[in-house]
Amino acid sequence: MSTHHSWFEKFRKALIKQDLADRTVQGYLYDLHTFKAWIEDFYQQEVDLVQVTNHDIRTYREYLVKIKRYKVASVNRRLQALKR
Repeated sequence: MSTHHSWFEKFRKALIKQDLADRTVQGYLYDLHTFKAWIEDFYQQEVDLVQVTNHDIRTYREYLVKIKRYKVASVNRRLQALKR
């Protein structure tokens, strides 16, 4: 199992331990996968999520608002996974 997959599996288990609903856990995992895909496209290389900076998150937020045109509530929900 790659480091990427083992990290996501540990994150999934930690979310389940918090007694979150299955749908919430799946949403957080989806949002994290989406962010990982975006940041790796942004930097054009594999990125270790533990090295993500506040600037990266602000840039992602700006991308979601200005390029994807998501509503603020949708953006905030997507960023919740990154805060965990």
